[in-house]
Amino acid sequence: MTLISTDNLWMTWMVVILVASFAIFAEQKWKWAARVSSAVVCIFGTVILANLKILPTTSSTYDVINNYILPLSIPLLLF
Repeated sequence: MTLISTDNLWMTWMVVILVASFAIFAEQKWKWAARVSSAVVCIFGTVILANLKILPTTSSTYDVINNYILPLSIPLLLF
């Protein structure tokens, strides 16, 4: 049982976007975050939230991220 249920898509999206926003902010603000990259900060942030039982480990939000957002971000990074 997690704090955010698997069916609560809006809250899952909100937490994922907040973690990504914090990772970008941390990369611009602190030197340690700039050395490790915002992607690593984002990954570790969501892993910690999932292990603390705040985020669900399976959700359709993650399917959208893996099927649409991640494949679109790779060409954007290459440009």
